[in-house]
Amino acid sequence: MTKLPKNTKSIYCNHKRLTVGLIIAVLSGCASQESLIENTSFNTKITDSGLKHFEIYLAKRPPELSSAKEKIDLPKNGRPPIRPKRGSRSPKQLNKITEIYIETTQYCRTGYWIMEMDTYRPVPRVRGECNEAATDEDRKKFPNSIQRW
Repeated sequence: MTKLPKNTKSIYCNHKRLTVGLIIAVLSGCASQESLIENTSFNTKITDSGLKHFEIYLAKRPPELSSAKEKIDLPKNGRPPIRPKRGSRSPKQLNKITEIYIETTQYCRTGYWIMEMDTYRPVPRVRGECNEAATDEDRKKFPNSIQRW
């Protein structure tokens, strides 16, 4: 049996750690993608002229404070801490969720454009339109679920 150089063991261990790290990263990426689309609504509207509109509402975020009476400990400078605006989501998150829904539903086959992205509502929203006109099959598969456009 040939003897391996001394540093071979450390290379093997580092490779093993890297592999485990990659597996964890991939699995957490899948879990975070699922959590992104959880409790998210995808609504559609096909007009008489064949325009295909969609809107996506994200899950509502919990309020930062459980009650208005809750005591807030002020920092030493006496000013309240700066908190993110209520309901704000990053445009990257909204774009990713939109891509996931459009890809999985195949609602827009030749692409789409975003008409409105509102990240600061209590329930963030994306509204868009498909590049192609609706077919008869689209009208059967995607009922109008948008109340007001």
